[in-house]
Amino acid sequence: MITIQAFEELVRTSLGVSLNPAQLDGLRHEGEDVLQLVAGPGSGKTTVLVLRALRHVLVDGILPENLLVTTFTRKAAKELRTRWLDWGTKLISSLSQNLALESAIARIDLNRCRIDTLDSICQDALTQNKAPGEVAPIVAEGSAAKLLLKRESFSAIYQSDKDELDQLLSRYTFDGELPRNRGEALSVAKDLCDRLIQDRVNLISFAAVGVAQQKAVEILNGYHAHLRGRNVYDFPLLGHRLLERLQDGSLREWVDEISAMLIDEYQDTNPLQEAIYFQIISSTSPAVTIVGDDDQSMYRF
Repeated sequence: MITIQAFEELVRTSLGVSLNPAQLDGLRHEGEDVLQLVAGPGSGKTTVLVLRALRHVLVDGILPENLLVTTFTRKAAKELRTRWLDWGTKLISSLSQNLALESAIARIDLNRCRIDTLDSICQDALTQNKAPGEVAPIVAEGSAAKLLLKRESFSAIYQSDKDELDQLLSRYTFDGELPRNRGEALSVAKDLCDRLIQDRVNLISFAAVGVAQQKAVEILNGYHAHLRGRNVYDFPLLGHRLLERLQDGSLREWVDEISAMLIDEYQDTNPLQEAIYFQIISSTSPAVTIVGDDDQSMYRF
């Protein structure tokens, strides 16, 4: 395709974007080392992330379908995708005047780049790579997942072991107080169940700590047994299932398509998500860029 110097000039002339020396360093990075961009709000992290993704296409010759770009929220994913399409279209339009690049540009379909939250990418990967005869996973979000937890395992166990569970759940309430009612206890229990999976907690060791921990694991196991029996997943369980399939090699074809991976808001990555990223990296050794600001970590709180 084009040189990095030509790409930088194209960014300046076609997009009107001028990069400072630190941003240029990020854009120019080459080699097998993971590029880590740590910077605060307003520093242009997103600008560098999108331009680096476009650099992979226009300089490194990686097709959009071989990029994986993740971020933390659906809103952020929408903003990334919008900028990717806007800037990518302008850059390709400028290059289309070069007849020598005509065949290479014709192969580029910006819409095929995977830009989304990791939760959505997990869902897409498991849906598109299901075994013959297997039904695509059904995802229960928010209130639907909470209702299933309540109906299938929480209510019965909480009713018989309320005092012990309230003491445990108080560690995870906003103010550190006992849940004020059953509804709040259910919400905190769902958060706890999610964290047990997202933090990759050893459930046997956790259950051995005390009666309340044992009951929490019973709630989680009953809930997951119901979901798996009906091919229903909440997002933590969906991520756990993707990791299982990455580890057993049944997603090898999907992983092999990833030549470059760019991760936004890395400071909010939980241990389960990090394990997924590490498994992809160990399987296919893509070019990796991570962007974040430790001072803004939402997951930490």
